[in-house]
Amino acid sequence: MGRLLNLFGITTVLLVLFALLGRLPRRQIVMASILIQLYFLQFLLIELPGRFGVIAVSALHPVNAGIMLGLAIVLAHRAWKIQRA
Repeated sequence: MGRLLNLFGITTVLLVLFALLGRLPRRQIVMASILIQLYFLQFLLIELPGRFGVIAVSALHPVNAGIMLGLAIVLAHRAWKIQRA
């Protein structure tokens, strides 16, 4: 499972790099950067609550996952529209 999580982290960083190299619109680069921050928050929502004894904060993990999914769908849709134009 750890390798899969590292793969997702590397993929989000590559997403920003390719957006910069591809000279995508600024809004998409910012959205890709936000996705990296949400990925980092996802990691924190799992690791930190158990260490500090605030388990209820872990309930935000699936909420953050939904936000990440929505943002990824928007990014994919915009990239698809640019590619088709």
